[in-house]
Amino acid sequence: LERNAASARDFTRKVPHPLVVEVFIAGHPCRALLDSGSVADFISGKVLDQLKLKSHPLEKPIDLHLAVQGSRSKVNFGTRQRIEYQGINEERYFDVANLTSYDLVLGTPFLFQHKVSFGLNPCHIVIGS
Repeated sequence: LERNAASARDFTRKVPHPLVVEVFIAGHPCRALLDSGSVADFISGKVLDQLKLKSHPLEKPIDLHLAVQGSRSKVNFGTRQRIEYQGINEERYFDVANLTSYDLVLGTPFLFQHKVSFGLNPCHIVIGS
């Protein structure tokens, strides 16, 4: 069993892959994690920079708490961007965060609004809106 800051790795254990989908932001393909544990929708600052998209500073920064003890950050910027996925085509608000493995995190606001249901075994995603 190898432990590092990101995850515990036991190579004999089978772990399902996270639900990652391809969405389009301002017409560009992006990797989005569907995260039922996130109470907000996030976009990577790197994506905004690469696509030359605008963001605005928040009047009051928002604390960002992760599930790992002692792991905190702040959200200082927000943005509204057009997102397309399956039949969804809308302008949506995102908090801007330093994401490492994904371009976006679609949390419970997105999942609730679009009545998303998903399963891990077998892997499936249904958009109910």
